[in-house]
Amino acid sequence: MPGHPDGVAADSDRGSPVSAWSPFRHRMFAAMWSAQFVSNVGSWMQTVAAQWLMLTLTGSAAYVALVQTAAGLPVVLFAIVAGTVGDLVDRRRFLLATQTFMLVAATALGALAIAGLVTPWVLLALVFAVGTGQALTSPTWQTLQPELVSPAERVQAISLAP
Repeated sequence: MPGHPDGVAADSDRGSPVSAWSPFRHRMFAAMWSAQFVSNVGSWMQTVAAQWLMLTLTGSAAYVALVQTAAGLPVVLFAIVAGTVGDLVDRRRFLLATQTFMLVAATALGALAIAGLVTPWVLLALVFAVGTGQALTSPTWQTLQPELVSPAERVQAISLAP
């Protein structure tokens, strides 16, 4: 931080330095952060696999691009609504519901892929469903994460968001 000789922000509550990694001292923050990190890696893997599957199914670059559109469009459509709903309902239950929704969509996609029943439009619909779950989850997760640490560590917790 500017103005501090060792570049570490001072904890105004205790007068001691606050490390950039200090939020990880809180078990719940560390667990939620780790779960979100693993989930993000899984989402990236799923997107690549969906694009590869679409290329195998159609051979069309336009359809491959539609996979990313189906994954990202829900953020544009539902982010504001998701933030509002996340503020009005029990956050824990809302996150559990959205995560369950994504699990069901991803499981359906996996089962249909194993059975060889995926068509381009089924793939796009299920990728859109997973993207919808992510769009609904993100605002609530972003407001919940800083609440898992002390007020002095909120800036660090927010900057560590995966």
